[in-house]
Amino acid sequence: MMRNKKVICALIFLALVVCAGCSAKFLGESKKLATQKEDRRLNFVLIVTDDQRTDTLWAMENLRKKLVARGIEFKEGFVTTPLCCPSRASILTGLYSHNTGILANKPPYGGAPSFKDSGKDKLTLAVWLQNKGYKTALIGKYMNEYYRISPYIPPGWNKWIAFTKPTVNPPSGKGYTDFSVNIDGKEIENPSDYSTDFLFEESLKFINDDNNRPFFLYLTPFAPHDPATPAEQDKHMFRDFHHRPPSYNEKDISDKNNPMVQNRESFTGKRQWDLDKFTRNQLRSLQAVDRGIRSIIDELIKKDLLKNTVIIFTSDNGYLWGEHRLDRKASPYEEAIRVPFIIYVPDIPGGRIDKENLVLNIDIAPTILELAGIEKPQDFEFDGKSLVPILKNTTARLRDEFWIEFIGQKTQFLVKQTFYGVRTSKFKLIEYLTGEKEFYDLREDPLELDNQYENPGYQEIIAELDKKLEILKEEVMQILIEEGSKPEETAEKEEGEKDEKEADDNE
Repeated sequence: MMRNKKVICALIFLALVVCAGCSAKFLGESKKLATQKEDRRLNFVLIVTDDQRTDTLWAMENLRKKLVARGIEFKEGFVTTPLCCPSRASILTGLYSHNTGILANKPPYGGAPSFKDSGKDKLTLAVWLQNKGYKTALIGKYMNEYYRISPYIPPGWNKWIAFTKPTVNPPSGKGYTDFSVNIDGKEIENPSDYSTDFLFEESLKFINDDNNRPFFLYLTPFAPHDPATPAEQDKHMFRDFHHRPPSYNEKDISDKNNPMVQNRESFTGKRQWDLDKFTRNQLRSLQAVDRGIRSIIDELIKKDLLKNTVIIFTSDNGYLWGEHRLDRKASPYEEAIRVPFIIYVPDIPGGRIDKENLVLNIDIAPTILELAGIEKPQDFEFDGKSLVPILKNTTARLRDEFWIEFIGQKTQFLVKQTFYGVRTSKFKLIEYLTGEKEFYDLREDPLELDNQYENPGYQEIIAELDKKLEILKEEVMQILIEEGSKPEETAEKEEGEKDEKEADDNE
């Protein structure tokens, strides 16, 4: 009897050992599967150029062959505020500029210092992704005036390589062959001969570092921003390029109520020659970006990562190349608010062109979060929308209209630059701080040559858009009043090209 008890005890003990082993093995396999599942989370490469027009992609062969052919090109890509710093804040937050509080390129109502002081840099795509285990990197241009707060590194970034040298009214080479960067808190002068090449080389290093974690790479070259200095090998390209659409050097601007256009002289002589040179150099400076994109995609393929990596390519704003006698951004016209917008998502059929959906810079953050399987932050409402529904469904529609805005402050901008607008797939209504308005039927007049605001045939449509514009104006003014930054009620009369250049193009 005693012997039987011992045998039974031994068998029970053996069974417990076997069960424990099985449990350990099961737990181990579960952890392994969980890790593998986590490793399969999508990576993200977001490339944002600086001042690139949407009609320049023909000059980027690698982009077209390597990215456009694999992805979806949105022909109706826009920014909501066509100026560097406000647009970049909107990209990182998914908010209109009146909700980020970044209204300009410089303090007190813009620039990296204002973004930091407001605490808004704690509510960005980088922070949300890093909190969920993503390895993140900013490589390139962060925001204007960042040099004022360097070596400070904003929350959310594991790798930080950001331009620091100011580039206000840059001389030849500044930002390209003459530049400095903050690398993880240490400032380095001219770490390479050409900044675009340097940024893409550093991006490749980041991609190759620690592939066991999903990553978010925010790659932001200076090109093709003024002075648009090309790499040595690209200096003689596009010699025969001339940009002369019907809206170039517009002959009759009497219909334009835009204070920046009224009484503006036509382009003649040296000014026209300088603009032609600049347009060619913008195309030339994009060639290094184009080669860099090829290197990024080739590396992702080599590392077997492309099948698990989303790539988004866009710009912070467009630029007018002489349309309506303007050579600038910070304008409500199509050339300034339109941007390239291409997205590649694994397992979604590519080679597609979407000509219908209005997609915006404020859509990028919510799109990436949804693709990453991350819920939006609690008590945070995006102004933008996730593009996932229209990526997966070719017949889906995202929105009917959106707001455009540029809110000028007398402390640093000529107030006459301020505008509010509503843009639909067919029409655009713009109001300036003077109270004057412009209305365009974009189906009949895509170049915006004829302001139809006084045309009786459009009054019903204009009245409808006016109501929507009033909602934007009320929201903007309420926020500005709360923050103590209400614009002046009257516009300055004088043009002041120096002030205009500083306001529009400081970095």
